[in-house]
Amino acid sequence: IKRLPYDFNPGEKYLYNNSRYFLAGYIVEKVSGRSLYDYFKQTFFTPLKMTNTGMHTSKLRLTNEARGYGKTDKYEPALNWDMSWAAGAGALYSTVDDLNKWNEALFSGKVLSKESVVAMFTPAKLKDQPAADVGYGYGIGINDFRGEKVIGHSGGLHGFVSQLARFTDSKLNIVMLTNLLPVEVMLDPSAIGEIYLWQKLDSQQTYDVIDAATLSMKDYEGDYELAPGMKMEIRTDGSSLFAKL
Repeated sequence: IKRLPYDFNPGEKYLYNNSRYFLAGYIVEKVSGRSLYDYFKQTFFTPLKMTNTGMHTSKLRLTNEARGYGKTDKYEPALNWDMSWAAGAGALYSTVDDLNKWNEALFSGKVLSKESVVAMFTPAKLKDQPAADVGYGYGIGINDFRGEKVIGHSGGLHGFVSQLARFTDSKLNIVMLTNLLPVEVMLDPSAIGEIYLWQKLDSQQTYDVIDAATLSMKDYEGDYELAPGMKMEIRTDGSSLFAKL
């Protein structure tokens, strides 16, 4: 990693990458003098009674473990690679119940000090860009949905996608896990939260109608990544736009 050139100077832009989480895990091992698994287990998992959470390896055999799948013409097992290689960048396995325990502990101050929680949930400030436009703190996404703050993160790799979010005002956790990529359901925590909280949320925005003839439709053509493993192709035909997921 040290030999690779910078994509940009610190503080100029934001770009999600796994390397920084791998390095963060390496730093934890150096500072604590323990393996990442031992540190996580003793510091978090055992005290929080997260009995179905740990770090995965190729030799690990779990009861009722979900296997990852993909689909083209039919469902097929996804690439099953040694997750221990990911280390701090995503070697954890867990369950809906345990992730709910984690969020409850994190947001109630049982995981980090108050000062660290505030720092973690403060959007980064970049050069020439307001913090609100970044929407990212220390390893966490920070967004607003119909007037309520939503803090969380997604994850994904071959055969798996996950979502963990917290509607902070309502103290509602949303945990979504699937073992299929591309997904066949809408993995959107906001859609689930809206079902429970719609009476408390701000009114939905209205939409203006504009004359398409004044727009250059070609400007919108391209491939857009909506979520890990989910791509939207936008193409034009005359004055119309067509989307293919």
